[in-house]
Amino acid sequence: MRCMKEAALAFQVKESDQEDWMSTYSHCVREAINAQRNHCCQELRKILLSKYCTLGKLQGFIDANILPSGARLLTTEMRNEKHEDYVDDVTLYADVRDSANLVESYVFFWTFFDKFLPCIAGVKIWATKVKTAKTITDSGCVTNTDEAFTILALENYWDRWFHNKSAKWTDSRRGNQQFMGWCDEAYDRYDDTCRCIKKQRDTQVSQNLEKSFSSWLAPGMRVVEL
Repeated sequence: MRCMKEAALAFQVKESDQEDWMSTYSHCVREAINAQRNHCCQELRKILLSKYCTLGKLQGFIDANILPSGARLLTTEMRNEKHEDYVDDVTLYADVRDSANLVESYVFFWTFFDKFLPCIAGVKIWATKVKTAKTITDSGCVTNTDEAFTILALENYWDRWFHNKSAKWTDSRRGNQQFMGWCDEAYDRYDDTCRCIKKQRDTQVSQNLEKSFSSWLAPGMRVVEL
């Protein structure tokens, strides 16, 4: 219902006509949302299953303990090669803002916001020029809901994409068909994650991570594809 009200406002439907409008077009809005959600998840899957890359030999950042040497992005290629930097743990990406150790958490923070988040927020919206101009929060281009859904998608599909197991919340045997297979537990997790991210954005640790992220993406400091 809340979604339909927001859609009605976006289409500038008169308040007196909103009830009829919502009953007529609810299925169209639902299908459009589901289609976009599925598209975002497929883009995220492509990133996870693509070639791995290095964060680059940024000696200044390594010497300053902002980046560990040779940090790499998790992918199935790394798993197949039994690469020493391969990390098969979705929880490391599920709470990238909450860490007192800037060095240990930065690789996962960078991967999450530079690689995963554009699949949800949009590559044109969360573009490099935006990333370098302001911090994540100040840019206004990445919302709490963008972050929360990225986490939700990773947690839901991780075992399916990497281990050929059932998805956590969209298994057809337990899903809510009205919402294309997402069960109630997933919505509870999404709401809790949104609230958590809202609080974390105000912490000093989170702000330090955002500043480091924006600084590292300055001109001349780019990802090197292997």
